[in-house]
Amino acid sequence: MTASDIGVSTRRPRISPLRYPGGKSALYSRLRKMIRDMDLAGCTYVEPYAGGVGGLDQTGNYKIDARFNRDGLAERIRILSLYAENIVPTSRDGIDVISEYAPKDDVFIYADPPYFEKAGSLYLNAFSATDHEDLARVLDSVADRPWVLTYDNAPQVAELYAARRRREFELHYSAHRVGKATEVAVLSESVPEIGQGWPLTPTT
Repeated sequence: MTASDIGVSTRRPRISPLRYPGGKSALYSRLRKMIRDMDLAGCTYVEPYAGGVGGLDQTGNYKIDARFNRDGLAERIRILSLYAENIVPTSRDGIDVISEYAPKDDVFIYADPPYFEKAGSLYLNAFSATDHEDLARVLDSVADRPWVLTYDNAPQVAELYAARRRREFELHYSAHRVGKATEVAVLSESVPEIGQGWPLTPTT
């Protein structure tokens, strides 16, 4: 597999309730397009691993001031407040959330769990091998439902999701230091093909 870059455009603000680490915000337009292409506009969007920074007690390596743009965040919060009735934050286990929402109609799930490599230094609550296996088992059990999973490009992903389509793409990050990383998108059976590199307009 080969990967192509996904750049981050700053021409238009991406108003999201999620504080994506660095370049992960570049997936916003791609997930939005996928949802629209599947006629799921207005659906319940579920992101079971949209965690905060540093944890509630602020004991993680990256505190709440990481990527802290005061004016930008204040404006984002102001706009999001207009949709407050439609946003439900929880602190539940991600697998439980997936199990609850996946069987429902008009639901799209984007799962971005703790990664394999450098997990201990990147996350306050890193996954164990069993956690990764449990997540794969649950997602495989609902492979006919619309979901997308993103991971670091680790060999375990191919092993756990051997039966699913996997597509590489590259992101530019700035959470810890500026850089570029190759990641993998895992696709359920019901979502459209995204192509290698996950271009905004997939080629056929």
